Amino acid sequence: MNTISPYPHFSAEELACRCGSCGLGWQDMRPETMWRIVKLRAHCRFPLPVTSAIRCEVHNRSVGGSGLAHVHGAAVDIQIHGARALAIVSVAAELGFLGIGIKQHGPHNRRFIHLDDDEQSSPRPWIWTY
Repeated sequence: MNTISPYPHFSAEELACRCGSCGLGWQDMRPETMWRIVKLRAHCRFPLPVTSAIRCEVHNRSVGGSGLAHVHGAAVDIQIHGARALAIVSVAAELGFLGIGIKQHGPHNRRFIHLDDDEQSSPRPWIWTY
């Protein structure tokens, strides 16, 4: 697996599956999704720490993933809260993300925004909370 991500501001490590054994990485992400994330980062002008990107099917099930957007390489979860989370949601909709999941309760380090442009999921567009 290539250890250098071609996507500005996003490391190979943060884009890799967290299971630690499947070998999926940035190269398995859908390029259109990643360039949309890069545009989001450029627009927002603040870090977008990715806590989950590509997932193998086993890892997706183990974390309770109810859809396949992460498995398709078409989703990221960004650890963010407060005004920055609101900014991400606003810009993400403008950039054409089809799925926006919002978790903004509990400890700050457990809050995140899920973004995906997985056209294989239905119905879309969709916004939900966790």
